[in-house]
Amino acid sequence: MPYSPSLVFLELLAGYVICGLVAVIGFAVAWRIATGKIDISKILTEKDGSPGGAASMARFQLLIFIFVIALSFFLVVISNIKIIQARPGDRELPGLPEVPREVLALLGISASSYAVGKAIQHGAGTGGGDSEKK
Repeated sequence: MPYSPSLVFLELLAGYVICGLVAVIGFAVAWRIATGKIDISKILTEKDGSPGGAASMARFQLLIFIFVIALSFFLVVISNIKIIQARPGDRELPGLPEVPREVLALLGISASSYAVGKAIQHGAGTGGGDSEKK
C-alpha cells in the first residue's frame, strides 16, 4: 500500500517548517552573540570569583556529552522511522529506541562529577554564593 501523496507533502512541509524555525532561532542567537548582546565569555567558567575565571572541565564535559548523546538519539530515531517507512507491508508504528545502560552510565558519571565538584567548591567556601558578596 503506497503512501498518500498528501501525507508525504505534509511530512515534508512540517520538516521544512521545523528546520526553518530552528534555523531562524539559531541565527538570531548567533547574531546577538556577535553583536555583544549575549555575553558568553564566562559560559564554561567556574564561579569562584577568580579574576581570570578558570575553565570548568566538568561543565565542558557535561555540555559535550549532552550534545553528543542527544544528537545520536535523534539520528537513531530518524533512521528507525526511515527504515520502517521503507517496508510498505509492515504498518507497525516505530517506537523509541532503547538507550543502552552504558550511555546512561556515562551521562550519570559526567553529571555526578559536576555535582561533586560544585559540592567541593561549596564546602571549601569558593562556591560563588551570596555569602561571599560584600
